[in-house]
Amino acid sequence: MQFDKEHYKQVFEDFILQNRIKESQDFFKIKLFLQKSENGLFVAKIGLILQDK
Repeated sequence: MQFDKEHYKQVFEDFILQNRIKESQDFFKIKLFLQKSENGLFVAKIGLILQDK
């Protein structure tokens, strides 16, 4: 599945306008969010690898 950068950019901007997410200057929160995202992506990749076997 290709990553559609423009689509996700639009969704992100829509979520900001709808106050579903908000910008943060707190580096710790941003770093924690990115770590959780990376962990979720890793789990998804492992799931795909195990599914193919």
